[in-house]
Amino acid sequence: MSYGQQLCVMLKSGISQDKAWSYIAQKHTKAAMANPQTVISW
Repeated sequence: MSYGQQLCVMLKSGISQDKAWSYIAQKHTKAAMANPQTVISW
């Protein structure tokens, strides 16, 4: 699911845009920290 799709789903459920973006950023940051090779290709 893309960032935009996640944001739309959360906004439709009544979550504020700031909270939705914060949640998405936190989720993807944790995923990147857990496995950096899948996110950052050098």
